Amino acid sequence: MERNRQKKPKFKLNRQTFLDRLGDFWEGKYLVRSMNTHALRWVVALALFCLFSIFNSYHSLRQKSKVDRLDREITELRMEYVSTSSTLMGARRLSAIESRVSEEGLDISIPKNPPIIIDR
Repeated sequence: MERNRQKKPKFKLNRQTFLDRLGDFWEGKYLVRSMNTHALRWVVALALFCLFSIFNSYHSLRQKSKVDRLDREITELRMEYVSTSSTLMGARRLSAIESRVSEEGLDISIPKNPPIIIDR
């Protein structure tokens, strides 16, 4: 059994060590060291993730503005539909038809007698 194996001392991170490492990271020395080159792939992955996130947020903003524009267009078309249908409803009234016939000068009038039902 390997009970005689020496235990590694725990690494204590004090304020100065943290600031030194942060400064090394900020200056780029962290990635230059040979033992930290394996971290480069994580940095590249993080950068790609950030780019994807930025693209995704801009894309969602464009989609939202497109949806807002289409909602405004739907509202305008709905109002146009209501106004057109009310105009047509007014034009189908019997009094409107009579006034149009009289304006055109046609010799058409409303029958005084109801229609006769023809039985077979």
